[in-house]
Amino acid sequence: MKKYLFALLFVTANLLAHDTIKTVIFDFGGVVATVDREKITGFIRDSFHLNPEQLQSVLKAWKEVLARGADEHAFWTRFAANRHLMLPDAWFDELNRVKTFVEIPETMQIVQALQKQGYQTVMLSNVQGYQSNAVKAFGYSHYFNPVFLSYEMGVEKPHPDAYKIVLQRLGVSPEAVLFIDNTPENVEAARKLGIESILFTQPGKLREDLRARGILL
Repeated sequence: MKKYLFALLFVTANLLAHDTIKTVIFDFGGVVATVDREKITGFIRDSFHLNPEQLQSVLKAWKEVLARGADEHAFWTRFAANRHLMLPDAWFDELNRVKTFVEIPETMQIVQALQKQGYQTVMLSNVQGYQSNAVKAFGYSHYFNPVFLSYEMGVEKPHPDAYKIVLQRLGVSPEAVLFIDNTPENVEAARKLGIESILFTQPGKLREDLRARGILL
C-alpha cells in the first residue's frame, strides 16, 4: 500500500511539473549541433605536419585569434609561411567545411515533438562573435524562438544574469522553464535560480529525463 501511495505521489508531482513548464530552453553546441573536433585537429595536423605539442600550441593560438575577432585568413597564411609552406587555394574552403556545425537529428526530433505538444522552444548559447553567423546560418528561428546568443547579450552562462535576461525577455517565471545544457556548471547555475534543469549527455537519455518529469514524447 505504501509503495502504491508513493508511486501515485511521484506520478502526480511529475504531472504537476508537466503542467507548470511552458518553455524549454536548449543549449546549442553539443546539444542541438556539434562539430567533429577530431576531424578539425586532424586536418590542421596533416596540413602542417605537426607533432602533438605543436598542434596544441597552434590550436590555442587559433582560438585566441577567433576570440579577438582577428583575421583568421592572415593567421593561417602567416603560420604556413613560418613553416615554409604555401597553402593551396582551396585550403580555406576545406577548413570551413571541416569546422562546420552538424545537426544532431535525434535532438531536433525532440524539439519538434515538444513544439507539437505546445511548448515554446528557445535557444540560449554561449558563442563568440565569429560563431554567431554559423549558428544563425542553421536557420533555427523556426525551431527556436527566440534565440539568445551570449555574444549579443553581453553575458555568458553560467553567470546568473544570462538566465535572468532570458526570463525577463520571455516574461516567464523560473518555475515555467525547463533548461537543457551539456555543461554541469551551466545546469547548476540555472537550478540555483529555481529553473528546472537537465544535464544533457545524449538524446536517448534526454527522452528519459523528460519522461521522468511527465513530458511524454
